[in-house]
Amino acid sequence: MAIKQETAGALLLLLLVLNKNDSGSSAGRTLSGSPGRAGSRLPIGRPDLGSLAREFHRMVGVMEKVDSLGQMAVNPPRLPEPSQLINTSALPDMSALMDLAGPLLSNFKTEK
Repeated sequence: MAIKQETAGALLLLLLVLNKNDSGSSAGRTLSGSPGRAGSRLPIGRPDLGSLAREFHRMVGVMEKVDSLGQMAVNPPRLPEPSQLINTSALPDMSALMDLAGPLLSNFKTEK
């Protein structure tokens, strides 16, 4: 996880350095993007470092979530036993119902 945050920090630092270098050389920048001129640059504006930092922070968060999902796929958590999920003391007692239904069902028996 720390490698991803270090990478995002390095990219942010690189953008900050490039942003400082571009601010001094704006006089030589041409706004026409014609391919015929040598040394012409595209009119790309200065990046907003606050929004880039938020986007990098969100991207690292998403990468951590994907990593945790991958870890769960490789090492799935152990599922609880069914007896732990179902409260058997809350179920009604079915033996009395079966004692009552047994004689009734025996009346439907046909003899051949």
